[in-house]
Amino acid sequence: MAFRFSACLLVFATLQSASVHGQGQGSQKLPSKSTQQSTVTVEPQLREDIERMIDVGHLEERMREISRLRFEQLRPQLTASMPPTPNRDKILLEYAEKYTNLHTSSDYMSRVADIYAKYFSDDDIKGMIQFYQTPAGQHYIAKIPQVTADMVQLAGTAGEEGIRAFGKNCVVSTPNCKGK
Repeated sequence: MAFRFSACLLVFATLQSASVHGQGQGSQKLPSKSTQQSTVTVEPQLREDIERMIDVGHLEERMREISRLRFEQLRPQLTASMPPTPNRDKILLEYAEKYTNLHTSSDYMSRVADIYAKYFSDDDIKGMIQFYQTPAGQHYIAKIPQVTADMVQLAGTAGEEGIRAFGKNCVVSTPNCKGK
């Protein structure tokens, strides 16, 4: 019951966020620093190289694929959490589209660039660009959505297993419960 409510809330919140933020349809260039909502200051050359890396690495396409794969993993749970109305599948498909658009909008991609700038130097980014242009880099780019989706699913499964194991080995009211 709690999962159903949470899943419905997640769908509703994402749809609301998408209608407010994510008019991001199709391929979009990162906004210039002046239109960006972030407070992160990034050197112009670094931002340009990150944008190139995002382009060479087909990051927007990969984000779209990761979102699609993640939605397909969650679809059975989301479907079960909703009442069996005639429009349930249509609502879920609209949710998936808006969820994906949120993760490929120009604002989101600009924030991704800010994250890269936070952790990587311009030389790092240039090295990534070189790698992404190799056959191994292209293979990595092609497979990362499936790898990411599998890792997210593994993390969720491990979390569920950990919670079950904790529950078997521990009584919440026990003061010294360590969850073994």
